[in-house]
Amino acid sequence: MILSFLSLYSLSIACFCKTFYRRPYPFSHKILQCSGVLVVYLYQIWPILKNLFFTFVFYNTKQNLVESEEKALFWHLIQFISFILSGLIFVTRIPERFCPGSFDLFGQSHHAFHLTIFLVAYSQANAVFEDMLSISSNNIEYNLMKDILYTLIVLILQLISISLWFRISRPTIERRYKIDLKK
Repeated sequence: MILSFLSLYSLSIACFCKTFYRRPYPFSHKILQCSGVLVVYLYQIWPILKNLFFTFVFYNTKQNLVESEEKALFWHLIQFISFILSGLIFVTRIPERFCPGSFDLFGQSHHAFHLTIFLVAYSQANAVFEDMLSISSNNIEYNLMKDILYTLIVLILQLISISLWFRISRPTIERRYKIDLKK
């Protein structure tokens, strides 16, 4: 439930930034954009971060882990590092910040950002696979209809949020781009 509200927050922040910020974007624009994604990500990854910290840093109980659990934590660690790296690339705009004009077509931070996000998704999928191997089938309780219903409710709330933001921001966007809708 909390994750659903946080995803609505993230969506609203993205709509707000699209409506009320113009190029050249101030630094607050990037902070707002990143906050929406970061809050959702940290909420969902928090249990894994705690597990990583207590396993590898605090207790150093790596030897007590099953091989699939160790692999899963390794993939989760790669996922977390890739996510942080993607955020840093997005905010700092490296490499075009240091060589303006050299990376207009290829190698720009946007490309590197998408590459690191792909690495996040890839390592997350591997981590979940290894997590599933380490869980006994007796502990898994799954209700498909409940999940589908919950997903539809969240989707409907997000569509309502988008339509509300469109109604709110439409006059601002029309003034900005001087669009004549009567044509």
